Amino acid sequence: MIYRAIAAGAEVENIVSTNSSKSFSVDRQFENGFTLTNKEQLLYVGNDKKGVLPFGIHLNHSDYQAICEKKIRNCQFERQKDQLYLIDSFFEVMISEKIFYHGTPKAMTVNSVQLKQKIFQLEREELLLGSEFKGEREGTVPAFQKLLSLSPTNRAKGILYYLGRGEGIFPSGDCFLIGLMAVDQVVSIFTNDFYLLLRSFLVQKKWTTALSNTYLNYACKRTFGSFVNSAIDGLVGNDGNWKVKIEELKNLGESSASDILAGMVAGANVYLSKERKDFFI
Repeated sequence: MIYRAIAAGAEVENIVSTNSSKSFSVDRQFENGFTLTNKEQLLYVGNDKKGVLPFGIHLNHSDYQAICEKKIRNCQFERQKDQLYLIDSFFEVMISEKIFYHGTPKAMTVNSVQLKQKIFQLEREELLLGSEFKGEREGTVPAFQKLLSLSPTNRAKGILYYLGRGEGIFPSGDCFLIGLMAVDQVVSIFTNDFYLLLRSFLVQKKWTTALSNTYLNYACKRTFGSFVNSAIDGLVGNDGNWKVKIEELKNLGESSASDILAGMVAGANVYLSKERKDFFI
C-alpha cells in the first residue's frame, strides 16, 4: 500500500542524504506520531495535528492510523527521481519534494508599539500564559538574566538551569528556550555565542529527552515547527488575526504552548526594554 505524505520538514531529505545508513527503526510511539532512529539521527512520523516539524513526515489522520496498525519496526529510505520513499515491509510513504516545509521564520519589520500592545493583551487576558515563567517575562529571574549575560560562565549556568527542566517529552524549560530562540530570529536578543554554547551541551545528549534534544538542535539552526513560526508571525507581524495564530500553539499541548509563548514574550520584553543593559551580568 502506498500512502502520500501531506507535508514534511525539509531537513528530512538532509538527514537521509547525509547519513550512510538509510535504515531506520522505531524508537518511541506516541499518540500522534512515532520516532525513527538510525542511531545517528532522529525523525518523526505522525499526523498533522501538531503542525509540521523540521524533522517530521506528516500524513493525514486516517493514513497515519492505517500505518500504525501495521506494527512498524524497521524502515528504509529510497529515492526515485524527485520522490523520496519511506519503505516498510507492508507499506510505502511517498514524500514529494513539493511538500517540503522550510522552517525558518520569515523576515519582518518590528513595530514596537504594536508588539507592546499585543504583549499587554496577552498578559491581561492570560492567553496561554501560565504562571511558571512570570518572573522570566518580567526579567527578574537570575537564571534568565544569566542566559543574556556576556559572561560565558553565567550564560552556561543559565542554559543548564532551563535545559531539560521539567517533565514529559518536551520539558517546560526546553519549550521556554524554543520560544526565546524563535523570537530571537526576529528581534535579535542573543549573540551567536549563545547558540554555540547551547549546541555544545546538546551534542552530549544527556541533558534532556531525545525528541526535545533534536528539536532544540534545529532551533539552534534557526529552524522551527509550523505552529511556532505562525505564532511568531502573529506576535511580531501585522496580521489582524494574530490571536488565532498564537492560539494554534494549543495544538502542541496546553503546557508546551504556554511555555513556548512565555519564551517568546520574555524575549520580546528584553528587546523592548529601554534598560536592556540591566539584563546583562
